[in-house]
Amino acid sequence: MISAEPFSALVASVDWISRVARGSSATVVSGLGVAALGGLMLAGHMPFRRGIVVIIGCFILFSSDVIALALIEAVASDGPMEVAAAEAPPPLYRPPVVAPVPYDPYAGASVPNFSGNPDRNIFSQ
Repeated sequence: MISAEPFSALVASVDWISRVARGSSATVVSGLGVAALGGLMLAGHMPFRRGIVVIIGCFILFSSDVIALALIEAVASDGPMEVAAAEAPPPLYRPPVVAPVPYDPYAGASVPNFSGNPDRNIFSQ
């Protein structure tokens, strides 16, 4: 995180604090906190805006190193930043068009035929 001499006590302490603040225990605590806030918001005990602010704060806390590096690169660059061209997305899947079947509400529902003979039905015994 900090590019200084590794034996510096100040650098070691700042590195330790940043690892504790973004480590697995902090992830568990923030996950439980977000779950509790979600329950409070669903129950109506906490305003929605306050919950959103807390969740955004968790995102900022855990992405602080990425944000800091992006800001340092933006300030240190000589000219405007290069933007990579986005690739075109693949075409969407379109299923083949099937011809619609004409609607017949009486198709096969009038008289059952058990013998397989179309001339004989269950009423003519």
